[in-house]
Amino acid sequence: MERRVPDAPTRPRRDVYAELLVTVGLFAIPATLNAVSAVAPPVQEGAAMRKSRISFRHFSGSGPLSIYWHDGPYGDAVEAVKGRGVAWLAPNGELLGVEFDDVARAADAQTLELPNGDVVTVRVKKGKVTVRQRHRARRTSAA
Repeated sequence: MERRVPDAPTRPRRDVYAELLVTVGLFAIPATLNAVSAVAPPVQEGAAMRKSRISFRHFSGSGPLSIYWHDGPYGDAVEAVKGRGVAWLAPNGELLGVEFDDVARAADAQTLELPNGDVVTVRVKKGKVTVRQRHRARRTSAA
């Protein structure tokens, strides 16, 4: 019994591309990564921030501590103006997340001053993390 396969031109290009990805496997990953934008999505100014998600990866008593208020993608990180760490900002300057470079698990207190004027302070006591955030003064435009 002969089995007919529909011609490729009648199939949507997306299906052919998906089949190609499955067929090629790992070799298609770089091509897929090039198609993904590294720019964070726009966040409406004043949008409600959800409860922070904290990731503390400590080894031998200290390590990086990350705090995220919005889901990714985050894009490129920017260095803090003061403090040791980086921040992810939306195109309009809204804070998406921060990462402190090295935080002690037993007890520590650090502050990051960010390029957009926000200040994020973290305090750690016996592994329990407390985060405080101070927003920059929002400028209003006169009509």
